[in-house]
Amino acid sequence: MKKFIIVCVILMLITQSMTFGINSDEPSTWAVEIIESLNKLKILDESVFVKYQENVTRGEFIYIAVRVYEIFVNKEIVVDESITFTDTNDVYALKGATVGITAGIGNGKFGYDDYLTREQLATLMIKVLLLLEMDMEEPSDEIFFDDESISDWAKESIYLARSNGIVSGVGDNRVAPQGKATKEAVLTIAYNMLKKYDGTTLILNDSEEIVIDISVNVETSTDKTVLIMYSSETWGFCTLAKEFLQEHEIEYIVKDIYKDQEAYLEFLEYGFTGVPAFVGDGEIFTGFNEQKLLEYKD
Repeated sequence: MKKFIIVCVILMLITQSMTFGINSDEPSTWAVEIIESLNKLKILDESVFVKYQENVTRGEFIYIAVRVYEIFVNKEIVVDESITFTDTNDVYALKGATVGITAGIGNGKFGYDDYLTREQLATLMIKVLLLLEMDMEEPSDEIFFDDESISDWAKESIYLARSNGIVSGVGDNRVAPQGKATKEAVLTIAYNMLKKYDGTTLILNDSEEIVIDISVNVETSTDKTVLIMYSSETWGFCTLAKEFLQEHEIEYIVKDIYKDQEAYLEFLEYGFTGVPAFVGDGEIFTGFNEQKLLEYKD
């Protein structure tokens, strides 16, 4: 009996440590700067910026997707009054159905409280860009290691999203398509889409031209973003990158992933698979890219 009680206590302690080990109200390390940058745009309600690491519902997703669409077209979607759902009358669900982002899950239901998988998320966000006929780069021949786990209907969207810098996977060249999407993943994709198409011209109805401008409501800040470089002293391209940054007097911080365990864990959280890798100004990128690095020159 005593052994049984001891085992139960141990299990309770393990369960509690697992439950309270993750603070879902704080974004993961890799998402912090991106979410802060998105919040500064003031295009999403403050209520969105909570519970970042929890699974995202279709209702939470459609609000974010619709707001991205409305920012792109610079006007509010007018709901088609003939569209209804039996499980929700949420205006953003109706707006999303009006423009064709999603028609729901069938049988007249939207599935407002249903969770999204990562492949569903990528497909729906790419749908936003396709509806607006945005220019997109064609996918490369490189595939994710878990490509066989991607549903056939989702493959094109997932690789389009990767080739256009909208998704990068979960690390180790994997995308985990069947895993549940999180709030921070949706916010990251939304920001990547907004930033990618900022300043481009969108043609509506074959005549109306709109220049996308996401900076109208951005909060100004005097805080300077310092570029973080994840590096290895034994890799030649890391040395070249450091020399380039020093030559052009670009402020940066070096974190050696082979000497600093915390830096290595951060490196993995960002989903990086190689060095040099960089974090700065709400974006992440890899490789020694001179033009990209010059964007951080004062």
